[in-house]
Amino acid sequence: MTGTGKYFKNVQFDPEENLGLFRINEYGDGAELLWGYKNKGKFTSELPAHLMSHEVRLRIDPENRVVMHCHPTNLLAMTYVHDLDEKAFTRTLWQMSTESIVVFPDGVNVLPWMLCGTNEIGEATAEKMKTARIVVWAQHGIYGCGKDLDEAFGLIETAEKAAEIYMKIAHLPLKQTITDEALHQMEERFGVKGRDGWVDA
Repeated sequence: MTGTGKYFKNVQFDPEENLGLFRINEYGDGAELLWGYKNKGKFTSELPAHLMSHEVRLRIDPENRVVMHCHPTNLLAMTYVHDLDEKAFTRTLWQMSTESIVVFPDGVNVLPWMLCGTNEIGEATAEKMKTARIVVWAQHGIYGCGKDLDEAFGLIETAEKAAEIYMKIAHLPLKQTITDEALHQMEERFGVKGRDGWVDA
């Protein structure tokens, strides 16, 4: 896990300074540092939210071994100007890019602004992780889950790209979009199923 006050871009230059590898004990009430966090670094304040999300996602899908948290610009911008209703938020993202419903058919869950680094936001995030692999923290960041780093990053990147398209066109008159009929065609073509009730029949 990245350290508190560290930047992901610096990992490539000094992994041992910016990352830590630790093991949670068998009782779940302590951790042992195995490597990293040199120069008295420590793990991010988001550790509780990460661990709670891990616990939930692993129960749902044992392959969801990676939980990634980051701060994608366009998704954050979207939380300032778009309704935070999860169905509406998801449908907008699905309509911005053909691949969106294929990559995150379970949709996007959204939390209103909450104080970060607390058990409360960790618990709320874990609850949202029960129904989607993406949870957006309004005005803060995003959590995404996958079987490996590549899948988790790809999931977040796809949602971020759709949000970027939305932010570029939201102020313009919309002349066409990806219709619900088209979304159903994508479901059939790629063998996915959008979240129940979120694509019109």
